[in-house]
Amino acid sequence: MATTKNQDKSSGTTNQELLILDKLPGKWTVEGWFKSDPDTTVSGSESYFWLPGGYFLQSNGETNTNFKGEEISKYEGTMIIGRNHLQAGHFTGHLFDSGGGSGEWLYEVTETVFNISNCQFRFIGKFNQDNTVITGFWEVSKGEGNWKFWYDKKMTKQK
Repeated sequence: MATTKNQDKSSGTTNQELLILDKLPGKWTVEGWFKSDPDTTVSGSESYFWLPGGYFLQSNGETNTNFKGEEISKYEGTMIIGRNHLQAGHFTGHLFDSGGGSGEWLYEVTETVFNISNCQFRFIGKFNQDNTVITGFWEVSKGEGNWKFWYDKKMTKQK
């Protein structure tokens, strides 16, 4: 658990914003379902761990999109997550993926909320009471603030 390693060096006090991320470290199983196509599912895993110093969290993810049980696409990415100095209560993630893509994501994490977004995609999620399950859904931007449902997602923390 990140404790004194999350001290703000400029003030010497514990950074409470980073401590909210302590519920993420560990391995999570990922499952997803497309309402528009029940034969297509998503499966995979995400792992979170603190980098040395405790100021950044690293997430490694791998997901497969499957049609009738057969893999049709694979996605792998690494995200480095840290404080967002411009928006209190939010975090910034920098993503690098296996297809050569990169981008910046905005994280909102509270006691119950787990939201991730950029200009093209957003995940709206909630933690269960003991922080071992995150359920929510992905949406795709259709421009000018219009979002379209993409798929449901469930993440379950491994023991």
